[in-house]
Amino acid sequence: MTLLRADSRPETKAWTDERESVVRDFLALLNDGAVDEMLPFLHPNIVFRSSTARTVSGRLAVLDACEQFRAAYDDSTFSLINIAVTREVVLVEQIQRFRTSGSPEVHWQLSFASFRVESYQITGWHQLLGSPNT
Repeated sequence: MTLLRADSRPETKAWTDERESVVRDFLALLNDGAVDEMLPFLHPNIVFRSSTARTVSGRLAVLDACEQFRAAYDDSTFSLINIAVTREVVLVEQIQRFRTSGSPEVHWQLSFASFRVESYQITGWHQLLGSPNT
């Protein structure tokens, strides 16, 4: 009898598409500033880690961090460049275009994110931001 390891199950296109859709929809809500609508996308025990070594745990704390992020800019939008799915992880390469409060100058920075998606909810989110252009 051959036993399969838990992580050796075959991937299906449906699982991949579902995970990718969760992340795409979540990022669209973040771009729209619809933080309240992001609630069902986040697992109650989500852990968010940013490149600034900040760690935020719990759905409400992550939503609060998203609100703080949105409030820091007069305008901010993430545009997807590439997206890849492997098992429960969705990897995203994106460009953030932003304008800080009171400034007419638009900046951009490359960023990478890793989302862990289980049962249609994001359970982990790691965000790495590059240096802004000047």
